Amino acid sequence: MFADNHSADKIPDTETVSAFRVSQIYVGVAITLPAFLLAAQIFSALGFVDGLITLGLAAIVLTTISACTMTVGARQRLSTYAIIYNVFGVIPAAAINVLLGLTLLGWFAVTVSLFADALSRSLSAVSGTAAPIPVLKAVGGLTMIGLTLYGFKLIDAVSRIAVPLMALVLIVAFFVILQGSDPETLISAEGTRDGISSIGTGVSISIGAFMVALTIAPDIARFLSSPGDGVQASLLSYGIGAPLVLILAGLPVLATGEADFVANLAASGLGWPALFIVVFATITTNVSNLYSTSLSFSQLSNRVPDYIVTAVCGVLGTAIALVGIETVFVPFLILLSIAIPPIAGVYLADAFTGAPQSQQAQSMRWRAVLSFGVGCTVAYAAMNGLVSLSQVAAIDGLVSAFLLQLMLCTFDREQRL
Repeated sequence: MFADNHSADKIPDTETVSAFRVSQIYVGVAITLPAFLLAAQIFSALGFVDGLITLGLAAIVLTTISACTMTVGARQRLSTYAIIYNVFGVIPAAAINVLLGLTLLGWFAVTVSLFADALSRSLSAVSGTAAPIPVLKAVGGLTMIGLTLYGFKLIDAVSRIAVPLMALVLIVAFFVILQGSDPETLISAEGTRDGISSIGTGVSISIGAFMVALTIAPDIARFLSSPGDGVQASLLSYGIGAPLVLILAGLPVLATGEADFVANLAASGLGWPALFIVVFATITTNVSNLYSTSLSFSQLSNRVPDYIVTAVCGVLGTAIALVGIETVFVPFLILLSIAIPPIAGVYLADAFTGAPQSQQAQSMRWRAVLSFGVGCTVAYAAMNGLVSLSQVAAIDGLVSAFLLQLMLCTFDREQRL
């Protein structure tokens, strides 16, 4: 009854879809409450012109990286877990996938809590009655689990319906909220420079917010029909869709002074659209989070069906949200997140050099482990201001891991020749 997630095997041709449909899923992931807050902070701090420049520059970087990771997924037709398994070897892959799974599970729990808080406020604005937050957490978490159990096909179906509707709501809300605002005053807004002091800082924060999603992009991109579709999907999602979402959700802060986009919707009399955005923005994002979480943990035992892994992970994440300790994890999750981009650096370099994969599983591939370790070290040093290559710790880690792995793969190939 439930989906086979193909956690360890290739996606068959019969299950592939178009680049447009995959891009809708990625845009759905970008339509999320934390992204709305990030966009508002950027425009509030940097103003109209610098805010647009920041999101434009971030989009260029994100599109470039996502084109690479999506192309690898489309070419190999494997999940991120399976790619890591081939590149790193059995033992490191197990450890890395647990790290990846724990990070995604933590963000799943945090998002469930954000969903419950925002939904409670929206229900209160619409009906005048606030629902108990623990109940909303439980209902929200169980709903997301139920949807994820049906795998990619249901994620695809939900995105095809919800994303166009959310885009329509965002566009209507954008013009309703800005109605009556002076365009010249809006365009000339300078920003407070509070928290985000420059375009470079804004670009860094924007890129960092999406780096984990780009690293695990093969989980969805493996359903693409061809490697060329990976480039198309990246352009449609991170090149066009995601930046537009951030502009629509963030720009109204310059007119209202309110960073909470949902609050702006409610204040403008759009209570039900606000409720719709809260529900479906969270579902499209968190279902994808749980889907990738289950793929990461599926490697612990091939005997456990995918749907059981999904259910257990979802229940655990919901329980964490119910207990209310997920906020304690946020600094820890941010720290873990710097270890994720180097994973992409390693598997991208491996794919770029066409490094041959042995038909027999190896316990450990030392060059991948070394490159990953160096990438994590550089990212951690960059986060603490000890080094600064690109001003973005996540990119510093990815690039350093990529370059070292590229060098080691090239040297190994020349040795064989």
